[in-house]
Amino acid sequence: MSNPTPPAERIQRQLERLAHQRGLGPVPNGCSQWIDQSRALLESIFGADSEKAGRFSAAVGRQASGFGLPLEGDWGIWARLERGEAALREILARLEDPPQE
Repeated sequence: MSNPTPPAERIQRQLERLAHQRGLGPVPNGCSQWIDQSRALLESIFGADSEKAGRFSAAVGRQASGFGLPLEGDWGIWARLERGEAALREILARLEDPPQE
């Protein structure tokens, strides 16, 4: 029986992939793929209707359309990547340091 990769590791790997996207320029299609992969990752871990998946979607937009996205502006590629990274880091921090009751 295989041990599944813990959610925190999976999210950390997705964050590491972001450096590649930034290094590419970013490329609109690559940005859309990163957003879609991140959304799918969160949905597979927490569920499509989870608060965490919803928070990420609110940060990057409900649909990631790589073509025609501007680089700058509130909903440009750079801003979406920044907000997406912040959302993933917040989720990761909560996983690594759960609230004490």
